[in-house]
Amino acid sequence: MYPELVDEASLSPSGTSSGTVACVALLQEKELLFVNLGDCRAVICDGSKVSTKTVDHSPEKHAGEKHRLQELVVNIDGGYVDGKVQVSRAFGDIEGNTGAKIHGLICKPEVTVATVKDSTEFVVIATDGIWDALQEQTVLTTARKVLRESRSSEAAAQAVLESAGRVSKADNAAVIVLAINIPEPLPKREPGQFRLKFGSKTE
Repeated sequence: MYPELVDEASLSPSGTSSGTVACVALLQEKELLFVNLGDCRAVICDGSKVSTKTVDHSPEKHAGEKHRLQELVVNIDGGYVDGKVQVSRAFGDIEGNTGAKIHGLICKPEVTVATVKDSTEFVVIATDGIWDALQEQTVLTTARKVLRESRSSEAAAQAVLESAGRVSKADNAAVIVLAINIPEPLPKREPGQFRLKFGSKTE
């Protein structure tokens, strides 16, 4: 069924071909549609906070996927599906000896729908190299700060990538920032305005 991947798997020390995950966002009027497969994740920033997000397809992070694998009697060892990969949905990952996908693995995506509101500021789509290194709120705070200052989605994505790079050296780090309603910049301080205000209180 997958001759090229079967050939690749036969040459691989692991006996399996390469595989990949995906996350796609479609913005249509007042609706955001996410289609994800694997451990790429999309997170919406709504009023500076984490709002709707996709769920990674991993037996350790997705209860539904863990249940599905258990029903198929798939071995899960340390989070690895059939002892081979850490995701339960992916493209590729063909076994050379069977010509089929790793047992339990499927390539059916999951669809998440969210309503775009006036408070919906932006979306971050990133690989596990970002999410394993940084908390979701940290990612959003980092991107939001740069968006407010530069009005640039590319600059915001670069800031998140660099921030994750200071925490982890994962080679699969990639991030996209989709701006929807960019928050207004912070007001500039007037010359001579004090940064700190001092006060005292006595009984």
